[in-house]
Amino acid sequence: MPNERRETVPELIKRYAGYRLYNTATLTYFSLDDLAEMVLNGQRFIVRESDTGKDITRNILDRLH
Repeated sequence: MPNERRETVPELIKRYAGYRLYNTATLTYFSLDDLAEMVLNGQRFIVRESDTGKDITRNILDRLH
């Protein structure tokens, strides 16, 4: 199919106590700066609280400004 567009699955980022961010795709902890780089690179992700599973992506993105 010539115009088939492949959707990427967003990476799952978990936020642990102390605002530690954990990328489940790379199995590493990282910073808000690393997350900002993901935004600039157009990578899709979802940030969830580790203990509740609540989607907090919008709250985290607000902290990048």
